Amino acid sequence: MLEHFHNVVDIVGQDALGMSAETMKLLAKSAKENAIEMVKAAKTQLDSLKSVREQAQAQLDAALEAQKNASTAEEKLRAEQAVAYWRDTIDEVSDRVAQAEEDLADALENALEGIKDMYTVMIEQSTKEFERQITGAAGSLE
Repeated sequence: MLEHFHNVVDIVGQDALGMSAETMKLLAKSAKENAIEMVKAAKTQLDSLKSVREQAQAQLDAALEAQKNASTAEEKLRAEQAVAYWRDTIDEVSDRVAQAEEDLADALENALEGIKDMYTVMIEQSTKEFERQITGAAGSLE
């Protein structure tokens, strides 16, 4: 939502919308904070998926051990099914971990871009405010 609003401001212009320097600074700060929250969420998702994968690996190890120790045909069949299930689960979760890693990288990139944009806006707005003050002071000298 903030990104769309920034696009409108870029197209229409800050002055045409009557946006103050403080408002622009607040918008830039909000965008940066939102991007940082997205990084935190992506990191939490990645950590969660890695934990699930570790738990699935532990279950697979237990199923492999059960398969090795199975003495009856029924125990062997159950152990083989468990091994297959946990291997499939690990493969699926590993795919999701890879996607979560990509999502985290994208979120980090967006956060860095948001921080850069925030500082750019801060500098631009401070410069505009300084220009307004200098122009006003110069006008009062005449």
